[in-house]
Amino acid sequence: MLLGKGRTLRFLCAIALLAVHKGATEQSEDDSIRMLSTSSNLNVIQGSTVLLPCNVLNLDRKVRIWKHLPSRILFSGTISVSRDAKIHLVNGSSLRIDDITPQYAGEYVCLISHHHFLNVTHRIQVLVSPSIEQEPPNGKAVVRKGNQATITCNVSGIPKPVVTWTHEHNGVQSPQLPSGVRQVLGGAQLQIASVDVHHAGVYRCTADNDVGEPAGAVFSFTVLYAPELTVKPEWIHGGEGATVEFMCTCHSAPPSHITWVKGDPKQDTPLQANDRIKLREKLTVPTTTESWLKLTRLRKEDLGSYACVAKNQVGQSFKMVELSGLAEPVQLRGDETGETSFLLTWTAKSYSPIIEYQLKIRRHKSDDEWTDVMIPVSEEGLKQSMFFSHSYNVTGLEPGTRYEVVLQAHNDYGWNRPSETLIFSAGSPPVTEPVEDSTEPTGLPLYDIELDITDPTYLIQGSSRIFHSYPLMYICFLIGLWIL
Repeated sequence: MLLGKGRTLRFLCAIALLAVHKGATEQSEDDSIRMLSTSSNLNVIQGSTVLLPCNVLNLDRKVRIWKHLPSRILFSGTISVSRDAKIHLVNGSSLRIDDITPQYAGEYVCLISHHHFLNVTHRIQVLVSPSIEQEPPNGKAVVRKGNQATITCNVSGIPKPVVTWTHEHNGVQSPQLPSGVRQVLGGAQLQIASVDVHHAGVYRCTADNDVGEPAGAVFSFTVLYAPELTVKPEWIHGGEGATVEFMCTCHSAPPSHITWVKGDPKQDTPLQANDRIKLREKLTVPTTTESWLKLTRLRKEDLGSYACVAKNQVGQSFKMVELSGLAEPVQLRGDETGETSFLLTWTAKSYSPIIEYQLKIRRHKSDDEWTDVMIPVSEEGLKQSMFFSHSYNVTGLEPGTRYEVVLQAHNDYGWNRPSETLIFSAGSPPVTEPVEDSTEPTGLPLYDIELDITDPTYLIQGSSRIFHSYPLMYICFLIGLWIL
């Protein structure tokens, strides 16, 4: 009995010794397995190929397991689990990804079977060069003046691209956007609350994230608007046999059709070119048209108003000019001065003879009434041609007092526009002050061209004394004319 128990004990001890030996052997084998590759963070440009190493020492019968975290198993040993055509196992260890795209970004881990503490992790960020989707897709924006407008560069890329804009107008490019243009959506969209002419041009959007080449988009921005006109000159003096020319500049989009009309601009009969009427038109830039009206060998019936009429699909407008037989405004100047006097000289251009002049004078910057001095023209003066020169010596001035004076000329067609105001004082050089309104200066009447110059009251001679008293009838007559 004791012998049997001894044999059993020796057997169990032998088994225990074998188990200990086997465990020690396995522990020794586990201690010899080593991960040689190290973890990495990789930035990879889209479309590239990336190789992820998993080199292990003393792998023996263990296998590598490749995962795309969080849970996608790619390979178990050499067996492909994902069946992804872009992912390959190289030399039974490294993972290769071809033509990489953003969906392959993330963490890739290589584990050793039964020894998960032995692993290597590779983190991949896929870099994508910038791209742009523009709105409108054709890059052409056509907007009426006063309306709202937006143009958009929908950008994509990793990392997120930075968007910049430039504006080009009439061939001049600027990094500054026009006033009234607002950038929103991180700069990707331009908004205009009320479109104006200066917003037209070419807008360029550029997206850049330092990956590959920057992306760009071009927008052609067209502003449609009705004709806007300027004419030069607005008034011109003419007479029989003379040649005159008017110029009309039209800004509009689309370009306008321009016609010239005599008299009422609403009438449907535009002027036609002939041997005396010359018409010329020129498109200088896409939105500017210039038109010229030239009248030669003038006749009396040619005098009057003319209109430059422009029309496009947005609207129509006109601008009036005047061809007048009235003398041009007098060029008034002072040549000599005395202690109490001042000599005025002037030249008036007129195709018909100057009949007389009217001088209006008062203290400078005062509320005094204008004093009128009628200056007749001698027989010799009537014989002058085109340029009529005259002079008048103003006397009775108060020393040290400044005066202001304007002059008008009268020919067969009536009184012309007043001259610029001449400011002077006895013994000092004169100063010329422009008329505030060339058609109706403050406080100065423009006489009716049908004024009856045979009226005996009207023909009262002027005086060299500036505060000379005029008959009551003459003053009343002038006031009546001014009211008319």
